[in-house]
Amino acid sequence: MQLPPIKLNRPNIDVGHSATRYFRGFGLPFHLYDLRHAYAIRATLTYGMDYKLVAKMMGHSYGVHESIYHRWLNLDVVQAVYDAAINRRDRVPPL
Repeated sequence: MQLPPIKLNRPNIDVGHSATRYFRGFGLPFHLYDLRHAYAIRATLTYGMDYKLVAKMMGHSYGVHESIYHRWLNLDVVQAVYDAAINRRDRVPPL
């Protein structure tokens, strides 16, 4: 698959609509925008990136980021993030 030429000198929403139209023709089992949501969740929870940085990289405020993505923070997700943090090799041990 070759990516189409992209004109970035326009609003992000227009770029997103063009990309959606282009990829719709491939019959993917998901919407292109789902990849954006997956990135937002994984960048923070799986890769430990600061949520403020992720929000900025995605072009929106933390408030918007929180209202969209924090709904995925159920008890299982919180437990997994806690377990990963507590088992980090570089974690300072408790006194």
